[in-house]
Amino acid sequence: MKRKIACLLACVLLCISFCSCGKQTSPVEDFTYEFEEGTVKITGYTGADREIVVPDTIEERPVTTIGEEAFSGYDLVSIVLPDTLKTIEKDAFYQCTNLKSIEVPDGVTEIGTRAFDKCEELINVNLPDTLTLLDSAAFYECISLKEITIPKNLTELE
Repeated sequence: MKRKIACLLACVLLCISFCSCGKQTSPVEDFTYEFEEGTVKITGYTGADREIVVPDTIEERPVTTIGEEAFSGYDLVSIVLPDTLKTIEKDAFYQCTNLKSIEVPDGVTEIGTRAFDKCEELINVNLPDTLTLLDSAAFYECISLKEITIPKNLTELE
């Protein structure tokens, strides 16, 4: 009986290790990136998915930055950003016209110039309390934007 229970537990543990208990990330090979002082900056996306989940880590280094123009003009509908993210650079999501909503994770401190400019389908945005810099025209020409929550800790609003 003990042997059957041990075998069953081993099977359960094996299944759990192959299952995605959290969010299913997009394949790492679909991203272009560079290393910066022990962290990762996403510089682009080469995959075909319209619903993208950016991984928390690449090669055991945290993804902390979405780089300048990384997803600019890409036909994405949704994107899940990693909890490790700190910065969204200039034009990162410029003209992602079908992007409907964005949840900026806690820990992000900066959103660059025109980061979401011309995201015409963007309806709502949640900004974290950790945000201290919201650069100029970050949400310019987001014509469908109905709601945006500005955090109380924001110290620079361009």
